[in-house]
Amino acid sequence: MVLYEKNNVIVRTIEEKDIPYVIKYFEENSFNCDFETGSLRPSTYQFEEIIREIISEECKTEAVLVLEKDNICIGYLSCYISYSNMYLGHIAVKKEERSKGYGKLLTLIALKIASNENRDVFLTCYYRKNRYLRNLGFTSSDNINYMWNGQKEKNDFPIIFMTNEEYEEMREKEMKKEDEEWSNFLKSDLMMSLGKYL
Repeated sequence: MVLYEKNNVIVRTIEEKDIPYVIKYFEENSFNCDFETGSLRPSTYQFEEIIREIISEECKTEAVLVLEKDNICIGYLSCYISYSNMYLGHIAVKKEERSKGYGKLLTLIALKIASNENRDVFLTCYYRKNRYLRNLGFTSSDNINYMWNGQKEKNDFPIIFMTNEEYEEMREKEMKKEDEEWSNFLKSDLMMSLGKYL
């Protein structure tokens, strides 16, 4: 799905043909961990599996935007939603194409999507003096975790994530399933046999 097109530059959602480029840029960057979730950087294999799931449209809580120049992917931005929030993840641009505003363009497109879907935007950044983020309207109390304070407005961007209502419904089903699995485990023969020792 094309989100932006001007001259020889296109921003769109990821496609199968982009995977080798995105994996290459992922491996070239030193993403380490997410302070909020405490999760470590995924392996290349895990990251590729996530991308394939997103492309198959089985996942409506995550997205990868790619920037294509002259028909070749030269950068990407990953993002995901949780309730009414959007979290910006990895952003990477081919080494030879850096400092040309492509990362900013990807970020602005993600902010427009969030704005259109009425979501707050958060990200974690390990660079202490990040004027770039402040210029885009992000604020931070600890110089690591940032929140976007830009103006939300409806625009003509397509909805690429599930709605808040769909997300709530999905989470409710997941929690109900987890409760049922736990209940079944507690009633299992194993737990019944262990019960006499507890």
